[in-house]
Amino acid sequence: MPSPPPSISDILTAMAEAVEMDASIRKRFNAVVLFEIKDKNDNSTSKTLLLDARKGPPSSISNKDNPKPDLQVTTSVETLQDLLGDGTTDKKPLTPQQAFMKGKLKIKGKMGLAMKLKLVLDATRKHLAVTTSRL
Repeated sequence: MPSPPPSISDILTAMAEAVEMDASIRKRFNAVVLFEIKDKNDNSTSKTLLLDARKGPPSSISNKDNPKPDLQVTTSVETLQDLLGDGTTDKKPLTPQQAFMKGKLKIKGKMGLAMKLKLVLDATRKHLAVTTSRL
């Protein structure tokens, strides 16, 4: 029996931790990204993550000094789970480019950064695999 997909809170936490732990991602990505994840059933409900993936040591961002994001990504919980894949099937995860072309992923900001989004998603997928295997 396959395990249930990770919750949106688990995904956003894993994403922040994966970027914080991997200096090479911060060096290659070098941007601030705002992820806005909407609930499919209730469009008014959403979770956000302001991810600071700039060069140098990771820094926590307080509400009063939020930098302007270089990239804003808006999607649904289900699409984000599809982008990460569930790891239980041979089916390849959805790529950010496929999700964008299907209208499942909205991008605002620097398109060059959107092309590098796979770096963050791959690191998040690996981090989720490690944390769920510990349970």
